[in-house]
Amino acid sequence: HRSAWLIFPLWIWTMLWAPELIRVLFTNTYGEAVPVFRAYLLMLPLRVAVFGAFLVAIGEVRAMIIGAAIDVGVNLCASVVLASSIGILGPALATALGTYAQVGYYLVFIRRSLRVRVTELLPWRELAKALGIALVVTMPTGAIRIWIASDAISVCVSAIVVGTVFATLAYYGVGGLLVRRNA
Repeated sequence: HRSAWLIFPLWIWTMLWAPELIRVLFTNTYGEAVPVFRAYLLMLPLRVAVFGAFLVAIGEVRAMIIGAAIDVGVNLCASVVLASSIGILGPALATALGTYAQVGYYLVFIRRSLRVRVTELLPWRELAKALGIALVVTMPTGAIRIWIASDAISVCVSAIVVGTVFATLAYYGVGGLLVRRNA
């Protein structure tokens, strides 16, 4: 769950600041890429858990292959349907959908293998706490746009604010990020 304290703020921040990030990194010419970028970002929260390493550790490489096949199959089918119906955003959304299907399969497989409930597989309460704090800290940085007109400066200021708050939370051990040692 500790990775969630890095991944969730990064995810929310990049979702929130996607238009400015794209303009700063690639100019206004790529403004239409923002929805596609955000679609790919939908997969980032899934990275709080590493299912593949766990499956290898318990000797279930076959499950990894099946999960990958599910990902590719869902991605391929959804890409065809969504590309023809909504255009370039379709394959990006299909990729996210395929990844969610793969993770869903992994959760069900691991749950069955360990004979536990899905609620016991991950520290859901801690993940929700990390997500909630990430939202509370990150979302208000959107107001920086009001005060700073420059995309580059507003992106940097917002990143510094979010980074500083989370570094402070880590230092003081909020969410079990780090344990502060008393001198």
